[in-house]
Amino acid sequence: MLEVEVSLLNGDQGAPVAGGRRRSRGSLRSRVTLWNAAVMAATLTALMLAAIHEERGQIVRTEAAHARALLEHLARMPEFQGDIATVRSHLELMRESLRASGDALALAPRAERILAPEDPGTRLVATRSLSLRQGEFELRYVSDGDRIRRSLRRSVAMHILYGLVALAALVAGTEWILRANLVVPLRSLSRQLDHMRDGRGWLAHPPHTDEELSGVARAVGDLGPALERQVNEWIQAERRAAVALALRSIRSRLRESEDQAAAGASAVVQAERDRYARLLADEERAAFASQAHTAAGG
Repeated sequence: MLEVEVSLLNGDQGAPVAGGRRRSRGSLRSRVTLWNAAVMAATLTALMLAAIHEERGQIVRTEAAHARALLEHLARMPEFQGDIATVRSHLELMRESLRASGDALALAPRAERILAPEDPGTRLVATRSLSLRQGEFELRYVSDGDRIRRSLRRSVAMHILYGLVALAALVAGTEWILRANLVVPLRSLSRQLDHMRDGRGWLAHPPHTDEELSGVARAVGDLGPALERQVNEWIQAERRAAVALALRSIRSRLRESEDQAAAGASAVVQAERDRYARLLADEERAAFASQAHTAAGG
């Protein structure tokens, strides 16, 4: 029963093979480690995708808020409330400053609702209406889409690095916990059972285990003294049986000797009786003959 329990803890639940032993399904430690790694990888992937999506949204919202604030500030400046030439000249002055970040400002009639940028990688971030002398225009903040994509790629790379570090730490911690608290105690208990099976004794103190294996450790620790007591009881019973058998044999021999002695004694008595009977008969015959001779002589 104990060997079955230890084999179950070791993952030994396969089909029976020759000798009544069961084929192992594999290492429990490997299965637990792979399961933790798979779950952790799936969890980190889901969290990474959610974090990247949220980070991209924050970048887009922050950029849109900054763009709207800048456009609102420019729209309130007197230089952007005159004619179109003045506005475009100021926009040209700001072009160099915004080019470093990949952004740009554009002025277009309000009727043109769709911006047609020169670079297809750019995107419209924010707009602000301007009332100029030539009519209604729209000040548009255009951002370089590659900048966000580069930021997202860096974010993905950092999240992947963090995920790999966390996964490696989890696998290493799981391996260490399983080895220290499951594999080593089970190996010690298995060696102790092998020693008891080969008749080489047992460990005086069972290995320290966690609560889940404490019952098995106590059972293995108590198995040696219990077997010793049982063997001693068997020896005492065998001794008592041997003594009883010897006494029975002696009594049987004594009874046979008594019977033989009694039979011999009865035969001797019967022979003596027969001898005495013959002697008496001889004496009677002699007496009768003597009487008959006396009677004939008279």
